[in-house]
Amino acid sequence: VDVAQGRGAVRAWVDIQRARVIAATADIALADVSVRVDPKLAPLELASLSGRLGAKFLPDGFEFATQDLAITTADAVRWPGGNLSLTQRDAVGGKGATGELSADRLDLAALAQIAGRLPLGAALHQALVRHRPGGLIERVKLGWQGSLDKPEHVQAQGRVTRLTLASVPDDS
Repeated sequence: VDVAQGRGAVRAWVDIQRARVIAATADIALADVSVRVDPKLAPLELASLSGRLGAKFLPDGFEFATQDLAITTADAVRWPGGNLSLTQRDAVGGKGATGELSADRLDLAALAQIAGRLPLGAALHQALVRHRPGGLIERVKLGWQGSLDKPEHVQAQGRVTRLTLASVPDDS
């Protein structure tokens, strides 16, 4: 992670067990942020970022959560604050990889713009560019089997308003 600029405050807690970080929580209130999380991607530039972030590092995966996370990009795209919980478990002992995502108040256009600056895999980046998602997810719960960037089976339920997705011509 290469932080080019930013100002504000961060208060963090870290849980360590046997000389290993197993969990971390941070309350953040930042402005004028420019950060590059992957040298191959454009920097993520935010006018403001506030809320709580938390992560747990599990033996077979991870958990990540936000509370009241509000983001305004440098282009004035605003995500007004939402909650998100993501769990990914790796394939272990004959049991396949699985994941779960729960969220509320997600602005899809803002998230697609931010996701394009994060290392989420080429397939997901290409899908976001092709489909240009928009709308508001009022609440959603997703579950999948397989890896996050190439799920094999997906279950979803939720409420979405003003959903837009660009159509993609069939290449066959």
